[in-house]
Amino acid sequence: MCFNFISGFSEKVKIKQGDRILINGSSGGVGVFAVQIAKSIGAEVVAIAGEKNKQLVLSLGADYFYDYKLTSISDIEGKFDFIYDVASNLSYEQTKFLLNKKGVFITNTPYPIAALIPWLRNNKKIKKKTFAWVKPSGQDLSEISRMVSLNQISPVIDTVYSLEKIQEAHKHIEKGGVSGKLVVKINEYN
Repeated sequence: MCFNFISGFSEKVKIKQGDRILINGSSGGVGVFAVQIAKSIGAEVVAIAGEKNKQLVLSLGADYFYDYKLTSISDIEGKFDFIYDVASNLSYEQTKFLLNKKGVFITNTPYPIAALIPWLRNNKKIKKKTFAWVKPSGQDLSEISRMVSLNQISPVIDTVYSLEKIQEAHKHIEKGGVSGKLVVKINEYN
């Protein structure tokens, strides 16, 4: 099984069985799915999150866990096929030493440097690495929905808010530290 990992972002980024992936922000709304999808494919998952989410991330299938407050990215050893920076607080420059020869750095944040990528790839003095930026994909959402319905992956819900408390939900997200997703109920059903 191969999957265009949570985003439909280019044919060159396909996770497959046996790949090693480092997921930074593995306990957030996207990270919890990234861990589960990578494991369902048969990848080895190394997760970075806060200590309070260690058991959650391991229960989702992560093989190894690092607390971002205790371990610097420069202290992580080994090579990875993919580094997925879900938290958007790392850069390619900070992590390139962890990527194998054909390794891919993935981020949820578009960087202005994206326009320079073709030039960087053609520059002989720069090691060949691939960059990818995520984008929405209805096809990927359909696949994720299918995986949820088959119990291959499970959503993680941190807190459920009523519509009247949407400002409180927004403050919760702004504060950070959300494990999984927040849900806002539009209507109450009996």
